[in-house]
Amino acid sequence: MNIRAKINKLQLFLAINGVELKINQYQHYSEEQKRMKNIYCICTPVYDNLINAKRNRQLFSTSSQIDIIQIFAMMAKEVMRVARAGG
Repeated sequence: MNIRAKINKLQLFLAINGVELKINQYQHYSEEQKRMKNIYCICTPVYDNLINAKRNRQLFSTSSQIDIIQIFAMMAKEVMRVARAGG
């Protein structure tokens, strides 16, 4: 299974359990590495009373898909722990 498939499975598990997360991706040029790099931003929708609509609140950003898997896995473990505790 490739990395993106693992991210999608964890994201689906979290969504089914009420944790809505979005992954935005953009590229920028790294002067240090002399190449284009992908940046992944993890966002969650938050209701904004000022505009009466949902806005995306950025939780974190990274250039590593492995970091995303680790964060999502940590969140999934916490969701399962809370579910077992009856919360």
